[in-house]
Amino acid sequence: MMNSISVFALDDEPLQALHLMYTLRDAGFQHVVELSSPQQALDRLRQSDRCLVVMDLNMPGMDGLQFIDQMHREGLRPWVACVSMCSQPVLDNAAAMAKARGLAVMGAFVKPFTLDHARRLRAVLSAGFDRRSAEDAPPPSQPAGKGVFSHALEARRIQGWFQPKVDIRSGQVTGVEVLARWPVPGASHAGDARFLEAIRLYGLEEPLLFRMLMDGLAAQRQWRKSGWRVELSVNLPVPLLANPDLPDQLQTCVESADGSCGDVTFELLEDQTLEDMGQYHMGAGRLRLKGFGLAQDDFGHGFSSMRHLTTLPFTEVKIDRGFVTGAWRDATRRAALEASVRLGRQLGLKVTAEGVETHDDLDLLRQLGCDCIQGFLVAPAVRAEGIEPFLRYGTSATP
Repeated sequence: MMNSISVFALDDEPLQALHLMYTLRDAGFQHVVELSSPQQALDRLRQSDRCLVVMDLNMPGMDGLQFIDQMHREGLRPWVACVSMCSQPVLDNAAAMAKARGLAVMGAFVKPFTLDHARRLRAVLSAGFDRRSAEDAPPPSQPAGKGVFSHALEARRIQGWFQPKVDIRSGQVTGVEVLARWPVPGASHAGDARFLEAIRLYGLEEPLLFRMLMDGLAAQRQWRKSGWRVELSVNLPVPLLANPDLPDQLQTCVESADGSCGDVTFELLEDQTLEDMGQYHMGAGRLRLKGFGLAQDDFGHGFSSMRHLTTLPFTEVKIDRGFVTGAWRDATRRAALEASVRLGRQLGLKVTAEGVETHDDLDLLRQLGCDCIQGFLVAPAVRAEGIEPFLRYGTSATP
């Protein structure tokens, strides 16, 4: 699959474009052409599929940020890597903009672009292919109507899969996060990228919450029969706390499944928020009064994360993958990660890092005193039976 990618080495300086092209070829990319203007690249992208653009930022006529914006406006979705003489913060800002525009960013490198950079880029792209095949296959083709998704929830076609959370010191699985997956018939993998947007659009987040909780409780009950106590973490969108009866309904659901509220943590997703902050505090507080754990998810990414972390009764902070992945080689990201871990520990919270993908990430988190990790270094989300080997034997990700 990697060999079918078209690679565009985009730089307005012809010698720099040639250097990019030959360096990428030396790293194993096969179909590489050099381009000297964003307009040339746009023309190629309009006619191509499965492309990687390795691009400069300082270009006359249309700079790299304008180029990214134009790709977004035209619905073009190549993989992107930025290469520039600009400072790393400027490169990181360009990468953040590209991600916000829906592009998959494979890297951001300060010139000179080296063979090591190119090899790293190829490794990240290869990992992206593996991840997609493991987790991001599209759900079955269906009419895009609310009834389809309601039925999928009721019929359990949308299911809870489980990503292990591992103690960084012992390597033992201490819990799992329940993640929504729509399995593809006849395949061992599942996709979630598209249907979750529809779940939100059609106002089905509460039925999804209860589907995930019930699937998690069923798996938890089976693990308990085998002698393992496994804590569940379930995503809870903040706007659902506008329902004043939600904490009682969640408690009833857990107790009717012979579960314990103390073994369930709700992760508050802050990509949305509540206008009525009093209701937010009431809902969070009542969940804690019933014994549920409460985690600040994607810390540093959502709305007013710092204020909420210090005013709501959280038991855990989960650090956003954007601060974790690659922080070992990025001084700015490392500083943010270190401050986040230190704050969580000072507040007496369990600190979990998301998006741990390499042993370098792990080594840094261990140095900083993080408690738990999640990520592809350990495992993607799997079915309930896929968790049992981790429970039985631990994981080799944290030797």
